[in-house]
Amino acid sequence: MSQSLKSKIYLGLFLIVAVPLFHNCAKNSGGQSEEAAPAPQAPTTTGDGTFVCNSSPVAKGSRTFGMDISNVAVGGSFDENATALKKLGGTYQSLHLYWNQIEGTGSGASSGPFTDPSCGPGCGTLASMNAVATSLNIKFTLRIHPVDVPGKYLPADLMSTRFNNANLKTRAKAMLAFIFTKVNPAHVTRILIGNEVDKFNPGADASFWQDYPNFLFDINAWLRQNYPSLNVGFVTTLAGVTDPNTILPSSGNLKAVDIFKAWMGVVDLLGVTYYPLDPTFRMKPNSGVAKDFQNLAAFTTLPIHLEEVGYPTSATNGGSDNLQAEFFCEVLKAWDAYAARIPSLTILRLNDIPRSEAEGIAKTYSLSGNENFIEYIRSMGQRSEKGAAKSAYDMLLSELKKREF
Repeated sequence: MSQSLKSKIYLGLFLIVAVPLFHNCAKNSGGQSEEAAPAPQAPTTTGDGTFVCNSSPVAKGSRTFGMDISNVAVGGSFDENATALKKLGGTYQSLHLYWNQIEGTGSGASSGPFTDPSCGPGCGTLASMNAVATSLNIKFTLRIHPVDVPGKYLPADLMSTRFNNANLKTRAKAMLAFIFTKVNPAHVTRILIGNEVDKFNPGADASFWQDYPNFLFDINAWLRQNYPSLNVGFVTTLAGVTDPNTILPSSGNLKAVDIFKAWMGVVDLLGVTYYPLDPTFRMKPNSGVAKDFQNLAAFTTLPIHLEEVGYPTSATNGGSDNLQAEFFCEVLKAWDAYAARIPSLTILRLNDIPRSEAEGIAKTYSLSGNENFIEYIRSMGQRSEKGAAKSAYDMLLSELKKREF
């Protein structure tokens, strides 16, 4: 694949993939682990004020590290993004797609037309991700969203269908089978079905919280039979599995931690997003990271994959260059402490995104004009929009190397 074609592919890819909310605004005060959380060490800085991570690194072992590298810096290229990921010791990226981006309107058990979502003229997203995995040895986590925070994303004829419906399950399996005509399963790290499910509001569908695990069970059984190398889970926010006061939307007052504990019986793993936000999209103190990991590790005995971890540098959110670096330093230390429980960590994202992109995401989530949300989304890169390294990127480069990534 030529340099220019790769750049075009990934610019298009960034524009079409589903964008997660990165929304973890509830107080995280979940169950206690018998293992004590690691005590935060005092931050230190160099003479010029740059943050220095004070840690006692633990070798990576079987852990893996990845990052969202789809948005290309101004004047940059996807190949440069891939090189940056590999320098950090990363081995995979993430792909988000809605079900209705892949399948059009069908009827009953009969599928609608399947499409490899476009990432530009003559470019299919699935095929291009597969090509990158082949040529650059960068795998990807496949995240398919039938539901996400803004709503339900099914083919039009299935929008009112319950998730325990046999026709809907048949269609989901056919959609996944189509994906694997474009993608080698060996290039996929895992499959996550549903994004930040604890924030999805099913509205009048009162049976959703009982139906969705039934759906996951059937899809998992089918994947085990047909693609046994792939493990399956769903994604929730950190609060959804650690805060005993989080109530699921339109659930009749069901507690998220209780419902998701039951769901652990139908999946292979749990995916979690982690953004230490307060309800106004301002950042909580980094001193809380160790406790957050302790509570998360106590939730389930299944493998826990941190699918999105992020912290903005914008002062609007109470962030800064050094605070972002300090956050990721604390994350790495906490990950070391729970390495046996958390096999992978994925950072969102490599580069800041343009203001216009952040405003578009805010509109998607009915948050147009919310300056805190816009700045939060815009400034979460480890590098600036032009590709200049922030303190966190340099710290990660050093600290991950110490851990043998």
